[in-house]
Amino acid sequence: MPSAAPERGARTLTGHIIRANHPTRPLALWLSYSLPKPGSSADGELSVAFFDGERNSVWRGRLPVAADLCAIDYEQERLQMDRAVLGLDHLSGAAPGVGYQLSWELSSHPLADQLPAPAALPDGSSYSPPHLLFNGMLWLDNEPVEVKGWLGSRLDDQGLKMFERQAWAQVVGFDNSNHAYLECSTQKLSLGKDWAPWMSVFTLHYAEAVYVINVLADGIREDSHSGLVVWSFDVRQSGVRIHGQIQAQLPLFARFSYPVAGHPHTCLHTKLANCIVTLVRPGKPPVTLSTLHRASFEVRADQYCNGCLVVNRMPVSAV
Repeated sequence: MPSAAPERGARTLTGHIIRANHPTRPLALWLSYSLPKPGSSADGELSVAFFDGERNSVWRGRLPVAADLCAIDYEQERLQMDRAVLGLDHLSGAAPGVGYQLSWELSSHPLADQLPAPAALPDGSSYSPPHLLFNGMLWLDNEPVEVKGWLGSRLDDQGLKMFERQAWAQVVGFDNSNHAYLECSTQKLSLGKDWAPWMSVFTLHYAEAVYVINVLADGIREDSHSGLVVWSFDVRQSGVRIHGQIQAQLPLFARFSYPVAGHPHTCLHTKLANCIVTLVRPGKPPVTLSTLHRASFEVRADQYCNGCLVVNRMPVSAV
């Protein structure tokens, strides 16, 4: 029996996103393996971006892959897109840029000295940070770049939920706390024909504890004409406060597009953002975490216009 056609506006791809940062230098890699969902006639797509803060440049590549060249081995937990491969601990591939070729051959494994046990969330569930170490090689045309002990993460998005995102950021290991982890986003979830309100979610994993704050975005806007893309936030909930700032220079952003509810959606993203965040908890001294250039940062491209970026700021919620 043939698979039913996907609903209008439904997501037709599943995404597998990998990012990795050099431990000390401003170098980072972003990979996206997007496969068509069963019943979809869409093609797959392989995307790559290499962020070089030392040369203030971004290398980008994209390769459409016909659906009949995309396959998943569920037993081995391995997917293949033409000659590109993504397995549990191995990934390889190549994609053309404008006048150049990017290729990679990497291995990955969990951070050996990761926290010994998952932290407990307020709802009783457990949470483990997604720290991965990457090793191998990547090539910018014929220029080799050694990947040795790069720290990053992997996200497997099965496309079960649709949402529209305003801004998103992630830090997998801060310069002064390799085990700490931050993820924050402002987005709204699709409820069929309607949308949920804009929500901002902050998750900070520090010292074997996880702090989660959910707030409604208040629509306050911040403009920047300094050549920097800046996101400032300050949120409080249940006696916990998380405040800080994420920023990066505009030339270090890459542009990519994907469909949301049947409409094109374009983002600017970088993996070389600066981040400083302070955690305030009852009965404990404040903790400030920072990284000079290991934060991942995305914003909607249509929020950037006329030389200024417009990003929703988070309200200071009631304690």
